[in-house]
Amino acid sequence: MSALSRRRWDYDLLRVASMVGVVYLHTAAGALRQLGTPLWHFSNLLSSLATAAVPLFFMLSGALLLSHPRTAELGTLFRRRLPKVLIPLLAWSGVVIALAGVLSGPQAALDKLIPLLNTPVMVPYWFLYALVPIYLKDDSVREERFRSIRTVLSIHNIEYQGRYGRQTLGDLFGLDHGWADDGTILMDGDVNLLKGAILCADAVNAVSPTYANELKMPYFAHRLDGIMRRCGYKLSGVLNGIDVKRYDPAADPHIAVNYSAADMAGKQADKAELQKLMGLRQEPYVPIVGIVSRLVSHKGLDLVCEVLHDMMELPLQMVILGKGDRKYEEFFQWAAQQYSGRMAVRLDYNEELSMAIYAGADLFLMPSKSEPCGLSQMIAMRYGTVPIVRETGGLKDTVSPYESWRDAGNGFTFANYAGSDMLYVIREAVYLYKDYPDAFARLRARAMACDFSWARSAGEYLHIYSTVTGQPWPPAEEPVRTEESAPAEESAPAEETAPAEETAPAEAAEPASDEPAPQPTAEAAQSSAEPAAEEAAPAAPEKKPAARKRTAAKKPAAKKTAAKSGRRTPAKKETKPKKGTAGKQEPAE
Repeated sequence: MSALSRRRWDYDLLRVASMVGVVYLHTAAGALRQLGTPLWHFSNLLSSLATAAVPLFFMLSGALLLSHPRTAELGTLFRRRLPKVLIPLLAWSGVVIALAGVLSGPQAALDKLIPLLNTPVMVPYWFLYALVPIYLKDDSVREERFRSIRTVLSIHNIEYQGRYGRQTLGDLFGLDHGWADDGTILMDGDVNLLKGAILCADAVNAVSPTYANELKMPYFAHRLDGIMRRCGYKLSGVLNGIDVKRYDPAADPHIAVNYSAADMAGKQADKAELQKLMGLRQEPYVPIVGIVSRLVSHKGLDLVCEVLHDMMELPLQMVILGKGDRKYEEFFQWAAQQYSGRMAVRLDYNEELSMAIYAGADLFLMPSKSEPCGLSQMIAMRYGTVPIVRETGGLKDTVSPYESWRDAGNGFTFANYAGSDMLYVIREAVYLYKDYPDAFARLRARAMACDFSWARSAGEYLHIYSTVTGQPWPPAEEPVRTEESAPAEESAPAEETAPAEETAPAEAAEPASDEPAPQPTAEAAQSSAEPAAEEAAPAAPEKKPAARKRTAAKKPAAKKTAAKSGRRTPAKKETKPKKGTAGKQEPAE
């Protein structure tokens, strides 16, 4: 009852409310919106209310870290904080419901209200994760066990920094204004959670080595370049990975025909299926250039718009899948009408169609202005679709340029952010496909052979964790070897006899063990008095290689013990002949 009496049930209820809200946002919300008008209106209302779950969760975490639950009253703790989250969300939910009632139907409401719902009424709350290393470094942390926790901050896109008004520091996050006064968490007059997390984390990681270096440059760092250079000693870059079991052309259920690097016949069938699905001409010897992306500026779509007409003069077809800024959506829709049968655009996020593009396209275009890591080029290479990328971030780390003079590389790259440079490499890729099919096939095979699994990067992450925690990596192999050899060593009673000999006089036992004559008698005694050892002996030849390795490894240890004391040497000499190693021991004697 003492443990139950110390529980704070109000805190537990807040935990439950925040978890239910987060689960609802990631599961039921999207499904309910597709079930008709009544449920759709109700789902929008619940989604708006459930948005408060994430900031509520972090307010609760800060309260538990920075104050004692027996002294912090719930009303005092959240009296000024909850209204700052709930009142804007309630007001916004009312606006959403009112607009939905004015519109003529559920589909029209979906088309017009979903962009409104995505509008950040409050600053987006995903950056609240940056509060974790800040909380752990605060002087008010109430328990020592929290101070021993080490943190590694991974930056996926530094453009999103979690900037809030200065008043949120104490009212919402429960932190002292000293964090702002000393400049740790303040930037340009606003609270910047990412800046504070970078300074407070024990290690900082970027999602590719090139992106880690780019973060020290003003062009890529979005005003945090000085902070990144300051923290360069703890900055590293580890390339992201993909699920190689999920993205496997030999077993993917979303594509029409499966294939592998050894048998590429299925890819041609997938190409024909993609042309049929998107309304393109059935031209098997014309390369298809695919784009699967958010239609936003930093994806390099300005370059595509700039040279699209020049691209379509080449013998190629083009497929675009994605949604984003209206100017790109309208331009690509217009271009698809101008080049009907040769260009197709689908403004949607569709997993099955995206996999059909990865499998059916021949080239994959990704001319990003900035790209921390990028996964699309990895997936494309996994499916034998050769990437065309700009040399930035993870694109530079994963795609090596094609070099015809030595038949190397796994894709096509260009360095300058210029439409002419992109057009040049597209032209090079198209003509390699048409004029040199054997060279293109080898290029495709090298792309498919690349390893982008998470197992590749797991070791680098473990090295970072070991550096932060002080625990060695890789771990020592000696305990593992002794554990593996334990069953075999149980049959040898060396460890059991050693303690018994320590109680007996060692001087009396040493002469008997040093004489060569007693060896036959020892064998006779072994055959008569130790039948259990004879039963274990037949099993020894089956494990001879392992036994030899173990004895070879233990010889130095036996010499050391003999030098220190003569008590354990007789036991070692008596037990080793049981394993058939007496011949190896004679030179040592």
